[in-house]
Amino acid sequence: MKVANLTRGTSIVEDAREATTFVERLRGLMGRERMPHASGLILYDNWVHTFWMRFPLDLIYFDKLRRVVGTQVALCPNRIGKPFWSANGVIELNTGVIAASHTEVGDQLRFE
Repeated sequence: MKVANLTRGTSIVEDAREATTFVERLRGLMGRERMPHASGLILYDNWVHTFWMRFPLDLIYFDKLRRVVGTQVALCPNRIGKPFWSANGVIELNTGVIAASHTEVGDQLRFE
């Protein structure tokens, strides 16, 4: 799945997968050495953790209308992300993606 920032006219991720089952959400990116370039993971929750991970993440939190309600840059391994109570989901990305896509709170996302 691709995720684009409609507000900025930028691409966020070219190859995102959704974690829809309990096991997929629980496992997430734990134990991986890295995430492939231009990849991401979409979780339908309002907060995440990076326990048992080996690399930092950029996080984009979005609501039911897929508007950005929060971001977190370079969340280090073994940390708890900020909870965004209005979020319906979060996209876990390689560090630098938020800056490269110029994504900000209020931006409209498109999943395709």
